[in-house]
Amino acid sequence: MGVRYANQGLHASADLYREDFKNTFINVTNAQGLSATFNGGSSRYEGGELSIENNFGHLLFGDWKAFANYSYNQAVFESSFNSSYAGTVEAGQPLANIPKNMINVGVDFARGRFGAQLEGKYVSSQYVNQQLAGTPGSLQIPPYFILNLGLQDTIPVGYGYIKNVKLTLDIDNLLNRHYYPRGFEDTDYFGNNYLSVLNGMPRYVFGSITARF
Repeated sequence: MGVRYANQGLHASADLYREDFKNTFINVTNAQGLSATFNGGSSRYEGGELSIENNFGHLLFGDWKAFANYSYNQAVFESSFNSSYAGTVEAGQPLANIPKNMINVGVDFARGRFGAQLEGKYVSSQYVNQQLAGTPGSLQIPPYFILNLGLQDTIPVGYGYIKNVKLTLDIDNLLNRHYYPRGFEDTDYFGNNYLSVLNGMPRYVFGSITARF
C-alpha cells in the first residue's frame, strides 16, 4: 500500500508492506561440506519505504539533482520449530541477513559536458546465520556507511568516424571504510561462538575511456 506525489521536478513516494511465508527455506551444510535446503517455520517481513527526488535545475554554476530514500524491514519467524538439522528456532526470532534500516542519499551535478555523482549508503546491523545450521544465531555484523564518487567528461572529437570520447573516473568506498557486508556465526574448538566475516572492498579507483562513433 503506497502513495506517490509529483510536482514539476519533485517526486516523492511512501509505502507499507507485509509478506507472510510458510515453510521458510533453511540451508544446512553437513560435516562433509554438502548443503541441503529444508522447510522451516513460517516467517513475516513487514516495513515501510520513503523516497524523495528533486531536480533543482540550474543553480550557481550547474544543474543539480538530489535523492534520498529510507527503508525499514523487520523480518521474524512467526512460529517455533525444532529439528535435528537446524536446531531450535523460537517465534519472534529475527531472520538473518536482513538489516532493519537502510538509507541511500545522492547528489548529481552537470555542467555542459561534465558530470559528477556522489552517493552514500547506510546499512544497519543485522543478525547472521550459524555457518552450518543455516538458522540465525545471537551475533550481528555492525552497521556501516560507504560513499561512492563518479566523474565523467565527454570530449568532442569530430575526427574521422569518432564523434566524441567519454572519460570516466569512479571511486568506490571514497572514505576507505572498513566494513563487513556479510558474515556467519561459527564455533571454535572450545565451543565459543565467534563472528566469521567477509571484508568489504577498500577504496577502489578505476577509470575508462570510451570512443563513440
